Amino acid sequence: MTLRTYIQKQREWLFQSGDFRLIKDLAGPGNSEVYLRLLILASIAIGVAWLYNSPNLAGLLGFYLATTALSISLVVRLPEEGPHYRLIPCAAVFFGSATILALGVLELWRSSEPVQNIIAILLVAGVMLNTAAKRAASKMFFWIDTYGAFAFLIILASSFPTQTLPTLDIAIYRLALLFLFVYYLRTALSTFQTYQALKAARQTELDRERLRAIGQLTTGVAHDFNNLLTVILGNLELEQMASSPAERRQLLGEVTTAARRGADMVSHLLAFSRRSTLKNEQASAFLVFEGLVPLLARLLPAEVSFRHSIAPNTPWVFVDVAKLQSVLMNLVINARDALSGPGEIQLSVYPSTDADRQKIVIFSVRDSGKGMNADVQSRVFEPYFTTKPVGVGSGLGLSMAQGFLQQSSGGIYIASQPGLGTTVDVWLPAISSQ
Repeated sequence: MTLRTYIQKQREWLFQSGDFRLIKDLAGPGNSEVYLRLLILASIAIGVAWLYNSPNLAGLLGFYLATTALSISLVVRLPEEGPHYRLIPCAAVFFGSATILALGVLELWRSSEPVQNIIAILLVAGVMLNTAAKRAASKMFFWIDTYGAFAFLIILASSFPTQTLPTLDIAIYRLALLFLFVYYLRTALSTFQTYQALKAARQTELDRERLRAIGQLTTGVAHDFNNLLTVILGNLELEQMASSPAERRQLLGEVTTAARRGADMVSHLLAFSRRSTLKNEQASAFLVFEGLVPLLARLLPAEVSFRHSIAPNTPWVFVDVAKLQSVLMNLVINARDALSGPGEIQLSVYPSTDADRQKIVIFSVRDSGKGMNADVQSRVFEPYFTTKPVGVGSGLGLSMAQGFLQQSSGGIYIASQPGLGTTVDVWLPAISSQ
């Protein structure tokens, strides 16, 4: 491979899409190890600077804290997936942090105090163990931490006070450092390869599940459309043989009904594939409830207690109101079907925040029905999967709801246990102004 070819491949790689979720897990604000590492390093730097009057360590600590805060800020802004060039600022800051840490190790190692020399060795060993055990799963951290480990070992090997040891002892010491680095490389590489193998296995399983869902979807669609075409063709043949206008009108009316059902099915499939046309507007929870709650009350039997509530100061959302109402109606009907007799259904709306601390609005439907086991919960969003009897429900409701909500930058979450009922939370991003 020529240098030009290599550069061209790296340039293409920069614009290819990558998965950043592992990096966000390892270096994001949700990882407690980030703060533990900061606490240990800050304690060491402050303690040594105070006991041995070392202002350089205090200055390096300040730089390290600043780069760590900057790296967390950049990681938070990373999307879960995107082009690789989005990693360049993060990688630059992480390289800076590794360099600052290497300078701190150098400052401790060059000290005439044996305690500081021991702390330098322990820091190097701790960083290498942490990388080999976990951080090496990320290719970026593997290379950055390997650069740091190499710098650490060069410092320990080159800055040793050679005047106090025989030449043979120095050679053995440096050989031991080389073996340590080789062992680190082997362990870190094994961690990286293990993670890649697990990732490939998970992707294979996801592909298998996707193929099963596609097969189930195409089978269901073919079956439903075949039924509709049978009605349409059969009624058109009967219409030609009908003798009275009334009979013809009835047959043509059934043809029209079947055609409309086909159109509804296409609409559901478009929602499932997140390509349906949305008529989004700014809407409050009161607007969503208007016209929906009275209809829901009429759909539910008398023995079912139906309650609804809207929390004070609930923000507005930007959504297709009619389709959101359709999703909520489908969820309430599912809750009704889950009740084997008297029970309770509650529809509530309240503000919350997501994992990135962004404001969202949650529409929650909770019932006191029989609940679902883990196997059923894992399949509820599959198209044409249903636990209802034949002829009751198409199995497209939840998959359609999921597609619509993802298209609306929202989501849906189900929590359920057998015998303890089910809670379905539909969430949408809140808007700041009405």
